[in-house]
Amino acid sequence: MAERSKKSRNIIGIVLAILIVLVVWSMVSAMSARSKSKYKHLGIAEFEKGNYQEAIKYYNKGLEAKPDDPCLFNNRGLAYYSLEQYDKAVADYTKAIELKPDFADAYYNRGLAYFKKGSSYNLEPRKKAIGDFTKAIELKPDFVEAYYNRAVTYTEQIHYHHKYATIPPKFPSKDMDNYNKALADYTRVLHLDPSYILAHQGMGNLFYRHGDWDLATAEYNKALDHEKEILAKAGKVGLAGVLNSRGRNYLAAGKLKEAISDFTRAIEYYKKGVISKDVGLSKSVTNALAHRTVAAWELGRWKDTIKFADETIEVKESNPKKYGKSTFYYFTKG
Repeated sequence: MAERSKKSRNIIGIVLAILIVLVVWSMVSAMSARSKSKYKHLGIAEFEKGNYQEAIKYYNKGLEAKPDDPCLFNNRGLAYYSLEQYDKAVADYTKAIELKPDFADAYYNRGLAYFKKGSSYNLEPRKKAIGDFTKAIELKPDFVEAYYNRAVTYTEQIHYHHKYATIPPKFPSKDMDNYNKALADYTRVLHLDPSYILAHQGMGNLFYRHGDWDLATAEYNKALDHEKEILAKAGKVGLAGVLNSRGRNYLAAGKLKEAISDFTRAIEYYKKGVISKDVGLSKSVTNALAHRTVAAWELGRWKDTIKFADETIEVKESNPKKYGKSTFYYFTKG
């Protein structure tokens, strides 16, 4: 009888020990989850204020609490992307995808980072961007932003040699393939969301690269009929981008006064844009300044040409690391 009682006490003791361990583990897990959630929300708050370095610190702490959280990796990738640290952003998005293979947003975000790593003369990252945007669309068929940015990537891969020719250049078949794919994607964007105004800018850029100046102008005008919506969605820098694009198209079409007007407004909006202390002013403003100088020169407005050129050089020299190319590089590159 005593032996049976002893066994019962042992069993009860074991059960109690297991329960205590489970309770403690549950408490630790709950604390870890709360800690992760706390750091994630603190990181998001700092990110939204433009404090990207602070956001990264919070995401790091969140990952210490839960190193297998794909959302934290994705969010930290967004902060690195905003700091133009694209390799680190790609690494974080890749980790998020490894942890959650159906993470459409992480594929999309990695596509944006690959796009930034590429250029017209370095197409391999752009091909990876298209692959990621395509995967995001497969996972989320109504992913408007993925269609839009895939279209932008196709557009950027179109190469041409005679921007300012009065007769549009004949496109090679590879460029026509990219042209048709971009046009299909922009059309899809507007079908899914007719209010996606920036798709009109994208189509304008596509027609511009094809040398269809009038069609391009019509699309830019459709976009700029909704300046308030552009400001709400893309901010002052976004609106500046549309104006800069139309100005470049006017310059190509020989409408020089209209080009100067658009470039001037674009420059104003670029400078008014909210600039993070970590990132600095987009090099697009230098592009607009340089093209405005070209337009003034072609009009024979020599005083304005000198004034605009001096302003271009001043901005470039204010940050030689970011604007290391010669001013005249922008005159010809576009």
